[in-house]
Amino acid sequence: MATLWKRRPAAYIWFSLALLLFLLFLAYTIAFVSGSLNTSTIQIEQWLLLRPLSRIDCTLRVWRNTGEALLSLFCFFLLGLSFIFLKYRKRVLIFLFLLLLVGFAIEISGKYSLAQSYPDGMRTAMSKLGCPQLDYSPTSTRIATALGMWWKIPEVPQDAIDQAQDASHQQAVLDLDSDQHGYPSGRALRACFFWLILSWLFWRHTPIRFLKIPLAILMIVIACIGAFLQFYIGIHFITETISACLVGTMLACCMIGLLLLNERKPPASNTTAPPPFTDDVRRTSALPISQD
Repeated sequence: MATLWKRRPAAYIWFSLALLLFLLFLAYTIAFVSGSLNTSTIQIEQWLLLRPLSRIDCTLRVWRNTGEALLSLFCFFLLGLSFIFLKYRKRVLIFLFLLLLVGFAIEISGKYSLAQSYPDGMRTAMSKLGCPQLDYSPTSTRIATALGMWWKIPEVPQDAIDQAQDASHQQAVLDLDSDQHGYPSGRALRACFFWLILSWLFWRHTPIRFLKIPLAILMIVIACIGAFLQFYIGIHFITETISACLVGTMLACCMIGLLLLNERKPPASNTTAPPPFTDDVRRTSALPISQD
């Protein structure tokens, strides 16, 4: 183990970071269960309900919902092909699959056992953030929405705007018997997991130096947008999104550490330079010894 540490110290730095994130997730979950985050969560959601509602919300909703399972499967195969192309050992595919299962297990166990308390009517008001007018739109409009053709999206109904505004000013009386089980958000978890791994791959393997940092930052931005989009359009509470980001980032750090331990190319070893004047020493040793 000491030899492996000397050869791959960066891997254990990533594992240590993953452990730190796991401890943060546990501490955050304890605070969530204790109810100490309820007041701040409701205040943030009420502030969110004050944001302008626009037709762009419809596009964000469709991008969030369309083919989520297929998208995760596509990202899995994309990462797998990247690992093979970059000459990592094939067993990293098994590690990727196992970490994905760990993420699913944390998501399912959390959603079945933990519930968010919130004021009566807030869940309905939050649904107005995700383009309710699209529910009754024809398929052609949905296709145009997915393509970002915002001018073909129906206007936001005034009653939806009024309901969101009214809920933002209601007194935050919690419904302790609420059944909102979304802790943590699965989509936000997987967004952080896949895109942060891609960010590290771009940073480590992009051959053009001046593109390394921009591409890595772009992947991080996509991860953040994909995660907090669930909160922005009212699908998940902020607590469910933050917890998912912690878990997804933790699993991504684990995967990066495993990738560093499974590179096919061994790290460059420091070869000892040949002693100086080797040829002169060899010629001198070949001369006959004087018999004086």
